[in-house]
Amino acid sequence: MNTDQFKHFALVYKLRSFTLAASQVPMSPQGLAKSIRKLEQEFDVEFFEADASGARVPTEFGDRMMDFVNEAELQRVQLVWEFDRIRARRQKRVRVASCLGISGFIGLRLKEAFEARNPDVRIDLIELSDDACDEAISLGRVDLGFTLAPFDGRLANVPLFTEPFYLWINVKDPRSKKECVTMRDLDGACVSSFGDGIKCDAVLRKRLAEAGSAPTFFNSPEVYWHYENALLNRSIGLTVQHFVALKAFCASDEVCAVPLDELNWSIGLSYIPSHVFAEHEARFVDFVTTHAEAMAIEARMPAC
Repeated sequence: MNTDQFKHFALVYKLRSFTLAASQVPMSPQGLAKSIRKLEQEFDVEFFEADASGARVPTEFGDRMMDFVNEAELQRVQLVWEFDRIRARRQKRVRVASCLGISGFIGLRLKEAFEARNPDVRIDLIELSDDACDEAISLGRVDLGFTLAPFDGRLANVPLFTEPFYLWINVKDPRSKKECVTMRDLDGACVSSFGDGIKCDAVLRKRLAEAGSAPTFFNSPEVYWHYENALLNRSIGLTVQHFVALKAFCASDEVCAVPLDELNWSIGLSYIPSHVFAEHEARFVDFVTTHAEAMAIEARMPAC
């Protein structure tokens, strides 16, 4: 029993055909069938039966074997991650994930500033969607993560920075004259938001539902389109405070930025509670918790 046989078996299980499976390896259908037969002989079972159309239908043994193959692949992946964790510690690397939007805001600047002061340590920073970032930390793919509220209950979290959400609103919309827009104010509006996998979108929709407010949505992960849609008066655009001051979003008097009541964008540094920090990792944590807020405030200084 070996990993090649697992791969051959999984292809036949998925495609229901020796010929189709063999074309993806690639090898001859006869050679792939021989590989499967050897695996069956090892356990003295049959994994597939041919139906009237000639398709290879899994038997009960085949279904159970597929469970085993999936579990073996998961364990292999977890072993690869564990090996990478060991190598990273030996090489003084810190594996850090970042939710979308945080890297460009303060993540990269924290990495560069820390590495400049600690040339013996390297920060490996990857950017993931909000939910994928939490999952990467919880599975041990990374050592730490810049995450967003609401924070994952499986993880320990150090709060770093909080700022309010804003709405870009065309000046022709009466809501642009308000000092603060409430959830009820958005009833019947069209709102440009970030869509699935982004925590603030899920929180916004929940708050709107609780307030009995029912807007329609335009979804885009790119904040540029939130501003552009407001500029064209197609929708109200969701954004955060540090974007409001950027020159790119101050070019027109046709759009106002108005605070959104009861919704904040909060950044934290998250990790598995059982994680024991190596000395170089602890240095990075101390640096981030000391400098993150100051860097965030500097990053959102008015530029208009």
